[in-house]
Amino acid sequence: MRLKYALYWIALVNAGCSTKVPSHSNESEHSSSTAQVVEQKRPLLACVEQMDAGIEMIEATEQWAKENGFVGLDRMDPGFAKWYILFHDIPDNPPYSFGQKRLLQALPDHYYPLKHPSPKTILESKESNTPVSFMLSVRGYLPGEKITIRLSSKDAYREVTFYPRPLHVKRNTGEVLARATLLCATLGETLYLFDVCGVGEQEKYTLTSNSGGEILSHDWQGPLTCTIMPEVIGQMQGFAKIQMRFGAGEEHAVALPWGYELIQCRLGNK
Repeated sequence: MRLKYALYWIALVNAGCSTKVPSHSNESEHSSSTAQVVEQKRPLLACVEQMDAGIEMIEATEQWAKENGFVGLDRMDPGFAKWYILFHDIPDNPPYSFGQKRLLQALPDHYYPLKHPSPKTILESKESNTPVSFMLSVRGYLPGEKITIRLSSKDAYREVTFYPRPLHVKRNTGEVLARATLLCATLGETLYLFDVCGVGEQEKYTLTSNSGGEILSHDWQGPLTCTIMPEVIGQMQGFAKIQMRFGAGEEHAVALPWGYELIQCRLGNK
């Protein structure tokens, strides 16, 4: 039986930054300087696509939790990675709210309200000139799913767009060679965007995919963007192994889950 499995290779896409509503011009100098310090302290993480000034993201590892006094972090969704997100630059003019945009919403392009941090907590942080922060567990998020967290005031906002559970192909040095973004998680219609972004214009490599035993292989040169439909007729779940092979035997890979594998992640079981 043939597999319902395909890769569509398309031209390289140059993604631009989304337009941001400007905040008031009378923001305090302290807020601006704080934002600059935050940006200088921590470079943009590989899992982050776009982040406004004044936002800080920290991978909340067990070691980090111990060093920073986060007692009991291991009891919060044990076995799942966590991100500690701080908004140092809170815009003027309440009311405040936090919202989230993600793939699994009924309306993926809308922002749905988050219960925490509450408007009262945000206002208290603004008045005391301290960052408003919260811990985000990756439980319930899908591998390769892109989300946006937005802090809104009456007429301005700050936001960060990132992958809670990123799917990357990396060199041994940690350099990102390619990223996979989940575009559709519907059972029977799983679709990924695969962006080879970390190779040189003249760099050659072989891109191989294996899902349910069907192997597809192509030789390429330079950056590339393609879509991957990994599902297999007659099977309900699995992983598509995407491998990049360079000269001198250098190989790196990532596994893209599909079908019920994604449903298990959505239910918080994996």
